[in-house]
Amino acid sequence: MSAILAIPNLAVRGIVMTTCCLSIIGSSLIIFSYFRWRDLQTTSRKLLVFLSIADLATAIGNLIGSVSEDTGAFCVAQSTLTTFSSMASFHWTVYIAVFLLLCIPGLSSNPDGVVRYFHVMAWGLPLVVVAIALGFGVLGPSAVGWCWIDDQMPQYQVIAWGLFTGKAWELIAYVATIVLYLVIRMKVRQFTRKPA
Repeated sequence: MSAILAIPNLAVRGIVMTTCCLSIIGSSLIIFSYFRWRDLQTTSRKLLVFLSIADLATAIGNLIGSVSEDTGAFCVAQSTLTTFSSMASFHWTVYIAVFLLLCIPGLSSNPDGVVRYFHVMAWGLPLVVVAIALGFGVLGPSAVGWCWIDDQMPQYQVIAWGLFTGKAWELIAYVATIVLYLVIRMKVRQFTRKPA
């Protein structure tokens, strides 16, 4: 019976490893392309590089987690990396949309000036959240198949910490990105309809 149950687990691991490797290749190509060709070095593409760095770290962390059986300190380190990088990725996704909105004529005289604030929020806030989670000792082995929130706590705490260390930020990023792109679309239409 255990051999039958191991087949889906092996298939899932294979899928996870394949998608992680593809993410690593894709993120690496974006980063390499940016530094290789000077023509690509615009602020919007630089923001894409920061998003790619966060995604690269997430893919590496998930790949390591998919091949490791460790539930100790290594698992906590892997959970820390993927929690931090996933949150950073959500932030960069939203900030790219904010930047594109600010690039619409008449909305900002210097959209490049906000990039330093994006760094503070996109790297700093996930760092604070991960530090709090580490301080409470909640990162570690999880029932979801990789290291994230230690599932030895009561279920309501696992859910609350899961929201705080990722899922709530992910949902906020989805909603914010949709709203921002709808606003961008509306503003671009208004701008293009104005008589010259």
